[in-house]
Amino acid sequence: MQPSSLASLSQPLHHAPTEADCKAYSALLRSELELWRERLKGEGRFSVQWSPPTSRHSGANGVVQISLTDKASSSRKQTPHEVELVMRELRGLNNYPTVGSEVMSVASDFLLFHGGDYFFVKPMVKRLWLASAAAHDALRIVQTVRSVEGGH
Repeated sequence: MQPSSLASLSQPLHHAPTEADCKAYSALLRSELELWRERLKGEGRFSVQWSPPTSRHSGANGVVQISLTDKASSSRKQTPHEVELVMRELRGLNNYPTVGSEVMSVASDFLLFHGGDYFFVKPMVKRLWLASAAAHDALRIVQTVRSVEGGH
């Protein structure tokens, strides 16, 4: 039996992730980045902190801040105003990597660098906040940072 429309499909992985999902993703992302640091003989500690979206509308994004630090940081940082401005500017120019509606959307994440930290902007779609996504995202972040820094 087929559903009569896209709206009637049960799509739990397309729903918004819970706060617990996002925190678990952040912890896994940190672990994966630390594995890559060891493999590549790097130094330092990572601080990975999730900031929830400012709204819960369709197309909302969470931001994961990735910092290199000398010590573990437990203080929660807000997404810097400059990063919020870039996100707003991209939306205003219709260059934001998300299109769609409540029923179906195509979305992409992106990585910003500001003030010595990386900000991974991710759509609030559960499938993008799974453990497998954390492993994949860590690899993509490492590849991006190494290509920018010239360390293939």
